[in-house]
Amino acid sequence: MKKKSKKFIVGAVLCVVGIIGLLGLFSDTGDKGLLAVGSIALIAAGALLLFLDKKNGGKEAPSAETKADIYAQAEAARKNNEYFSFRVAGVTYNNGRKSRQAILRKIKWGDEPFGEFVQWTVEKYDFEGSPAVGVYANGEQVGNVPKDKLPHVLDCWDRIKSVYHAEVYGGGTDGNGSPMNFGCEITLCIGKDE
Repeated sequence: MKKKSKKFIVGAVLCVVGIIGLLGLFSDTGDKGLLAVGSIALIAAGALLLFLDKKNGGKEAPSAETKADIYAQAEAARKNNEYFSFRVAGVTYNNGRKSRQAILRKIKWGDEPFGEFVQWTVEKYDFEGSPAVGVYANGEQVGNVPKDKLPHVLDCWDRIKSVYHAEVYGGGTDGNGSPMNFGCEITLCIGKDE
C-alpha cells in the first residue's frame, strides 16, 4: 500500500472532524450556527489540503537532505558524462502520410499517445547511401540530427546513454498572425571516454 502524504492525512482528518461536527446539528446543541460554520470551515480546510495533495501527486516536498542527495547524484553524473544539445532538423517533413508537425504538436500539448511519458530515442539509418540519425518519440520519427552535428554524434555513438532531455517549442502564430512551426531540441547524455 502506498504511503500517504502528511497533507492527505491532515486533510482527511479535518474533513472527518468537520462531518462529525455537522452531525452534531441533529443534537440538542445551543449554538447550531456556530457549530455549522466551524464544521464547514474544517471541511473546507481539509478539502483544500486534499486538493493540494492530489495536485502534487501525493508526494511530499523533498527535504533538504533529499535535495542535497539529488544534487550530489547530478554532480557525479556530470563528471562521468557529457551533454550534447542540438535542434532537431527535418521537423517539417512527413513520415509517409503522418505529419511530424502533428506529432510535435501532440507532444507539446500532452495529447495521446504522448500523454504523461514520451520515450525519446535516436536511431541510425541509411539515407541515400549516407549515414543518418533519426530522432524518435514513442517510435515516431520527429526529425534528424542536423548534418553539422552528425559527425560528433556518430563518433560518440557507442557511448550514448540516453536522450537526457527533450523540449518541443513553437506553434501558435507570430506577430503577423502567420502560423509558426513546431520545433524540438534534445540533449544526449554521452558517457566520457575512460
